[in-house]
Amino acid sequence: MPKQNRFRRIGQVDFTANGVKPIDLPRALLYHYLSLRLSGNVTIVTAPTTAWADAPWSLVRRVEIIADGKDTIKSIDMETLKAHNTIFYGTAPNGSAIPTAVGASQAFNAQAILPFEMPRSVRPIDSLFDSKGLSTFTANVTWGDVTSLYSAASANATINSAALEFHTFEAFGISSRFAVHKQLLISKDVTAVDPNFQVLLPVGNLFRGILIRAINYGAAPANVDPGTPSNAIINNIQLKSGTEVYFNKKGPDTQDVNKRLYGVETWPTGCYMIDFTEDGMQTESLDARALSSLELILDVSNPATTNKIKIYPIELIQPPEPVNK
Repeated sequence: MPKQNRFRRIGQVDFTANGVKPIDLPRALLYHYLSLRLSGNVTIVTAPTTAWADAPWSLVRRVEIIADGKDTIKSIDMETLKAHNTIFYGTAPNGSAIPTAVGASQAFNAQAILPFEMPRSVRPIDSLFDSKGLSTFTANVTWGDVTSLYSAASANATINSAALEFHTFEAFGISSRFAVHKQLLISKDVTAVDPNFQVLLPVGNLFRGILIRAINYGAAPANVDPGTPSNAIINNIQLKSGTEVYFNKKGPDTQDVNKRLYGVETWPTGCYMIDFTEDGMQTESLDARALSSLELILDVSNPATTNKIKIYPIELIQPPEPVNK
């Protein structure tokens, strides 16, 4: 049987302020990606509000994909997915501006793709996620609250309702030894100028690349997410293991190269991408399976009381070698 595709709406997770709510995902086919669709409405009284740069995406603080109740293969906030989609698909995902003027029941929406296949690769199909044989397959949604949408005058706003819909692109009719495309968050606070700000990265897998976001929390109430993406925090980026240097570029130079490589007209503010497979060949990924350590060393400024560096290693877990019988 040739490869067949299926596109399905699985269900939705309703908004609960600062709550974590699960949704079960089907466990029969191969996953290309999940399509996430956020919708809701707000009422604003008394006076206008000021929105965060990435609202309304910023209302979803985290989406985690967990297999067999213990293996987390995705953990990412929705505003980072917006930046990721802009980079890897060449255009920002659809979404509305968050309402800021006084008014009742004003609608908003935002979309994003959470990929299992490796985008911008020669053979994305090599990393489809095989859900067959799993005992459980779950998406956990962590919601923010009204302060996740508005940086000022959030007390004037009320979220009347919101929901995150899950749609799948699945397939069957093919068999292979699929790699697992893993994305997890590493978050570090920056509280002082530091030319050697060190972040230890996991070893043991292959690295397609590393997506880095720099966030300014200077105006954030009580230093809460999402903050404001900033190009004024990272001055230089270096990736090394021992004496072996894999990457060493200034922050602005990295963004200039990123913009040309990915063909993105407006590069996302505060984003930097280290990509080891610029031509899409996954075999060129950085092999960290035999490394004893992998360090990201940043030269950082401190334009606010607290800043954050959010790091999203894009890993490939290779399938086990077949056992000869």
